[in-house]
Amino acid sequence: MRLSKMTKRNSKSANQLFKDLFNGITADDVMRFDGRNFVVGDKVLPANDNIDIVSGAQTIKNMYVWQQLMKDMKWEANKRMYFDSKTTEDILAGKMILWTIDVIEKKLDNLSKIKWNNLTKSL
Repeated sequence: MRLSKMTKRNSKSANQLFKDLFNGITADDVMRFDGRNFVVGDKVLPANDNIDIVSGAQTIKNMYVWQQLMKDMKWEANKRMYFDSKTTEDILAGKMILWTIDVIEKKLDNLSKIKWNNLTKSL
């Protein structure tokens, strides 16, 4: 029992150390939408950038090459999990790929659904 508590404590310490050493991105670096404008840190992006972001997301989402790349990535993840896996880590790696694809697709979908009139009224 004592060993597992030590292991958990060491794992938490290592995670904290690595988070600080290797993660150059913070919450302030991530773009967010406040209902009217896109904001990065404390900087409100210019009107044209707001429009470009929504338009770009719609364009990317509808591109045939993007759709095919997403299918290909899902196939590669499935191959890793179901055909090439030799360990549980291989299966986990495939699931992490699928999770990453899901995050990207959801963010792109959310960006593309922002209504133009919301942006143009606030601009």
